Amino acid sequence: TNAGDTLEFSLGWRVDIDEETGVRAIWHTGGAMGGGGVLFIFPDQGIIFASLANTNRVTHLQLARRIARLFLNPSDVKANE
Repeated sequence: TNAGDTLEFSLGWRVDIDEETGVRAIWHTGGAMGGGGVLFIFPDQGIIFASLANTNRVTHLQLARRIARLFLNPSDVKANE
């Protein structure tokens, strides 16, 4: 904010620190009629990642976070995941 306060939410976008990797993430979710998606921006790494799924049987944010972590912290990803 102009006063220097930190917010977690602004104009529909979330700004947070990924709990597993410690990386700052800016993201937004959306969905309609049985599908959904997430757009992640990792500004410090220069990575933008979009995840789309044509189903409502998954938690889109959780799915997108797991996939994004492959790009953020590949050495920590277990072979069976």
